[in-house]
Amino acid sequence: MFSIFKKKPKLNNQANQDLSIMLLDEPNNPVLNHEFFENKKMDFSLESLEILDEYLESLRANLPENEELVKITLRAGSYIGEVIRKNSETEYNWLDFKEATKVDSSLKRFGFSLGVAAILWSKPNSFVFPLAKVLKRLENGPEDSVHSLARVAIEGFSTQDK
Repeated sequence: MFSIFKKKPKLNNQANQDLSIMLLDEPNNPVLNHEFFENKKMDFSLESLEILDEYLESLRANLPENEELVKITLRAGSYIGEVIRKNSETEYNWLDFKEATKVDSSLKRFGFSLGVAAILWSKPNSFVFPLAKVLKRLENGPEDSVHSLARVAIEGFSTQDK
């Protein structure tokens, strides 16, 4: 009844779009092993996430830490989210953790961390956690494929909405 008075959350779309581009094109501050992406088709297609899965797998032997882990997580997670946004019939928007908890207070149970610093949201209350998936992929390997997450978000959620 009072939902018309509910304040719209502040979207973070531009910041995450910028971060997604920085994964591939930031010559002054590249991600670890950025040369991996040379001559690869990173075009924000679902298929490009298979390449991103390969990149993340290549990092597992010597896991990045501290600032490098943050940089890879933010940029790769943003790339995943932008693939979802560009290829889904569902309208997704980026929210930072604080704004996401305003939409759904149950998210507070996660507590703030790198994995939930930016969250994809679609109305009314659907969330996807691309940054958390990057961290899980680095930790667990292929069983936590970023390609699979995006495929479900693009194909699975959109068919349920019809």
